[in-house]
Amino acid sequence: VVISNGEDADDGRSGITTLTVKDGAKELWLDVYAWNDGEGYTITMIEKETMQQQVRADVLLAELNTKGHVPVYINFDFGKATIPTDQMAVIDGIYSLLNANPGLNLQIEGHTDNIGSADGNKRLSKQRAEAVVSLLVQKGIAPSRLSAVGYGLDKPIADNSNEAGRAKNRRVELVKK
Repeated sequence: VVISNGEDADDGRSGITTLTVKDGAKELWLDVYAWNDGEGYTITMIEKETMQQQVRADVLLAELNTKGHVPVYINFDFGKATIPTDQMAVIDGIYSLLNANPGLNLQIEGHTDNIGSADGNKRLSKQRAEAVVSLLVQKGIAPSRLSAVGYGLDKPIADNSNEAGRAKNRRVELVKK
């Protein structure tokens, strides 16, 4: 499927075609740039993937010790509280933090953007925080060390009027108790 095809790109190049190819869940973007009447060309390929967040226990602990809280980003499916399998590295990082620091207790706070009703977002954010707690308990962390609370859209950290801000607001925060 051709998503754009222009005579001239904004940067003065010509012979530009951008294509996207979807195969099941995979999405590949191709940018084809031809020059010198087609005698030369460059193809740039990008595979679209979910952003992978690296969560290191030492970094989490340092931020918890200095600020008392640290946001982590778990890319939940829209309107769902089930943690996708590709987000388990985040849970593993939180588990490593708790496992290495047996005296550390955390409140897991769920937050949302402003899409949807306030009551629905509050419920969803609590369910997401509870999902994180549940997985940590399944991994062996004592339930007494964890609590879950959902704030919904009540505590934004960015502007909800654009997607970049909403993405920052959709988060789980670890708060030192």
